[in-house]
Amino acid sequence: MKNYHAVLGVRPEATPAEVKKAFKELAFQYHPDRNPHNPVAEERFKELVEAYSYLTGNMEALRALQGPSAAARMTGDYAQDILKTLFDIDHPFSLHDRPALQVEILLTLEEAFRGTTKAVEVERQEVCAECKGSGVDHGAKIFTCTYCFGAGQVGGPEDGTKRRECPKCNGRGFLSSRGCVACKARGFKRRAVKLKVAVPPHSQDGQSVVLPNEGHETAPGRRGDALAVFKLARHPSFSFDGKDIMCETSVEMSEAALGGDVKVPTLDGFTTLHLPPGTQSGQVFRLKGMGLGGDQFVKIKVKTPVALSERDRHLLRRIQGGIAVTPRGFWQKIKKWFW
Repeated sequence: MKNYHAVLGVRPEATPAEVKKAFKELAFQYHPDRNPHNPVAEERFKELVEAYSYLTGNMEALRALQGPSAAARMTGDYAQDILKTLFDIDHPFSLHDRPALQVEILLTLEEAFRGTTKAVEVERQEVCAECKGSGVDHGAKIFTCTYCFGAGQVGGPEDGTKRRECPKCNGRGFLSSRGCVACKARGFKRRAVKLKVAVPPHSQDGQSVVLPNEGHETAPGRRGDALAVFKLARHPSFSFDGKDIMCETSVEMSEAALGGDVKVPTLDGFTTLHLPPGTQSGQVFRLKGMGLGGDQFVKIKVKTPVALSERDRHLLRRIQGGIAVTPRGFWQKIKKWFW
């Protein structure tokens, strides 16, 4: 009697889940469709199916594998029935859900701040009316795809690649002897449509909204959702970091030294910012609630006149540092420069 545990490379006390996992990984590796004209791989695949059938108690499958024509049957319809049983494959006419329709919406910072409605044209999939999504011509014979085992996708941990649509069955999980001409056997057609997307106020970069029943059609009369993802465009005056926005504004040296109210831009127009006396260049102030759900930060840039003497620069630096120094004639110079 063969050591079927050794064939699958599992321990004698392996659980059914471990046996199935080992078989699936090896079956992907040695399947005849992935090893064409390779009798060694075909024989190894036959051994794997035999071992799995025995260890899971599928005696009917095991008996069918015996005899001189067993290797030939491994590439025929009977092998598909075995695989369908082993992997619990759904009925071949069931439609596999397509990846969700995702569309990127480019927004200005003003649009993201205030909210708006955007119209966007997308290309989505519609079920073929001729074949009702099967991709099979009327009356044609169908059988489980031998490349993806009816899963509709290939790749993953089994072979170290990313999951992707099966290239042999176009993601349907089954093959046919005659494909639908109208949709080129894909089961769906592409159609351009326009969607309206409501952008809520204070939307952020990367934020998304779900558009119910606006996605790909997965079955006749049944449509999935679409996902609109917001992308914020670069702005000439503002930058953003999550919920917060930032800008830089220039003030005269007199305004920084003496303090007072200055006008600063926001995404909702200009507002007044009060500067305390001795405001320094590079100092940052917060405007609460003026961001994208957060705040706006304003960095002050003080304009420095080129005609200042070194002594006057020194005195202004002392004032900016909060030192009360007012020598005779200093404020008269300030007035002379700025008024």
